[in-house]
Amino acid sequence: IVILLDVTNSDFPLLHPDNKYYRILGVDLQSCLQEEKRLFYVAITRAKEKLYIFTEKNYGSVFLQYLN
Repeated sequence: IVILLDVTNSDFPLLHPDNKYYRILGVDLQSCLQEEKRLFYVAITRAKEKLYIFTEKNYGSVFLQYLN
């Protein structure tokens, strides 16, 4: 059983304001978003019996569109 909490745009993907400093290390915003998408995929594919996703009405994560 996998339970995902706060699957909203403000929390998942979590793009922290300090991410802009990652450019110094050669990491851009797009690669951060790709990593968040990968983590979401890993989380939802680990469920063997049930997957519960909790979100807020009208604030669901953009990643939820991949479930349809």
